[in-house]
Amino acid sequence: MDMTTTTRTIAASLAALTTLAGLAGCSSTSSDERVLDKLDGIERRLDDLESRQGAGSGGAASPDDAGDNGATTSGGTAADLERAVADYEAKAKAAAATAGQAAVPSTPADRPKAYVEAKAPLETLSHQIDELDDRLEAAVMQGSIDRTTYFSLEQRLDQADDTLDQAEDRLEAAMGVDD
Repeated sequence: MDMTTTTRTIAASLAALTTLAGLAGCSSTSSDERVLDKLDGIERRLDDLESRQGAGSGGAASPDDAGDNGATTSGGTAADLERAVADYEAKAKAAAATAGQAAVPSTPADRPKAYVEAKAPLETLSHQIDELDDRLEAAVMQGSIDRTTYFSLEQRLDQADDTLDQAEDRLEAAMGVDD
């Protein structure tokens, strides 16, 4: 569970307990005190989580912190993400070239199967690019990269994904398959 989800959960719990305390009325001083003590504890935990979240990388380690050289499991450093984007750009170009060289079966009945087989690597790579895009979003939200870097890398990923889409369209036309 990430910090934002945890914070939201605690805030919702705090609101629910506040509502319950209000609905309970003045039934018992000891139960009121217990509810107020619980609320105070939840408020302290919420304040603690918010301060850690606001402190960013300078604060206490969060469950998402991992690895070395400042890399995180869901984001990464700008240099790591730059290398990953460049890698996927190269993979997209290579996959598009390979798909463009796919042999078109002479028998029309065999073309759909050949199309699906030739298209599979393009789809796999497209999914991997989507996952990297998610990592970029996480990195900018965590402050690992700035917005300018995020938009630049995301634009490059979009271009790589467009390359795959165009290769898939050309493959579809070559195979005579309407997908």
